[in-house]
Amino acid sequence: ALAIYRQLAEVNPQDDLTKVGMNLNNLANLQGDKNEFAKAEKSYEEALAIYRQLAEVNPQTYLPYVATTLNNLAVLQSAKNEFAKAEKSYEEALAIYRQLVEVTQQTYSPDVGMTLNNLATL
Repeated sequence: ALAIYRQLAEVNPQDDLTKVGMNLNNLANLQGDKNEFAKAEKSYEEALAIYRQLAEVNPQTYLPYVATTLNNLAVLQSAKNEFAKAEKSYEEALAIYRQLVEVTQQTYSPDVGMTLNNLATL
């Protein structure tokens, strides 16, 4: 699926890059579950780069993807005992969710709470 979406993104990047990012994020989740931490980190980082690029053009739509991927990356970093990196990723995700809450409080308040909980657990 990832290979197909990469191909489609060459023709229609605005729509299909999102799907590439989602597939990379899902792949990273699987890789993390399989203890393939280096592969998972690489997949998260690539998804994060895609979402950051898309968020430059349309922040309201793509900043939630950036925050979610940062949160997932922080979970992985915590599992690798990279606590300083995990804290930095959680803090960035939290800042984004707090920014989004100012616009759509009901939608993103649970994400603020989740990220605060993850940060406290760390």
